[in-house]
Amino acid sequence: MTSGWFVTASDIKQWTATNKRRAEDYLPALVRNLIQASCKTEHVHFPAGDSVSIAGWDGSLKAERGNQFVPTGTSAWEFGTDRSIKAKADRVYRDRSDNARCQTPSQTTFVFVTSRAWRDKDRWCTEKEDERFWWRVNGLNADDLENWLLQCPAVHRQFARLIGKRTETVWDVDQAWQSWAYVTDVPAVPEVVLNGRADLWEELQKSLKGDPAIVRVKASSEDEAYAFSLATLMQDEQLAPRVLVVNDESQWDILLDSQNALILIP
Repeated sequence: MTSGWFVTASDIKQWTATNKRRAEDYLPALVRNLIQASCKTEHVHFPAGDSVSIAGWDGSLKAERGNQFVPTGTSAWEFGTDRSIKAKADRVYRDRSDNARCQTPSQTTFVFVTSRAWRDKDRWCTEKEDERFWWRVNGLNADDLENWLLQCPAVHRQFARLIGKRTETVWDVDQAWQSWAYVTDVPAVPEVVLNGRADLWEELQKSLKGDPAIVRVKASSEDEAYAFSLATLMQDEQLAPRVLVVNDESQWDILLDSQNALILIP
């Protein structure tokens, strides 16, 4: 497996420093995709893009089963891309503690995420936990995001492409759709292959949320079946972060060993 496209903590920090506004808009979406790719959730709400300016928590989550990055149970999330990480973390922690907005602090984990290097993260979390206002206080930085990406191959490749690193052997679902849709002079949209097939794409989504299995999609042509599968997967925010289209047999064998569930399309 080539490491040329791997996203490192240094890449994440550089991306943040040179594209701060873009990082501010996209960071909640990145974390949301990582959560969907690695956890079993009951509720996920992480506004991204223009919606980051809307008042309220940057993210709210209830995870049935968390992991080393995501607390099990209810958590409330805030994000920061500022250079002065501690100052931003202190400010949002104080503001949210003064006005929890529908959260029950004694039953909620407060999580602060930055895409920069936060060297005093553990000390900050310990100090805030000692106040015993929130159930737990967690922090994530660029190094944590690098490690989390390594555990979520589909999200990893999508983010790598966003920051300018590409791989032709494995595509995320958006890259795969664009490759198919832009063959024509007027790019196709998912509705073209989904129109009149709601019962079919709902059935496919349901199958892919069940136990691991080989799912076969039949259509009048292989190309149509491929496009229908991609369009269906793009419609579901739980499934899309787990999809990879694999163009190389050796990569397929490697991805079968992923610790998190993937949807692989050969």
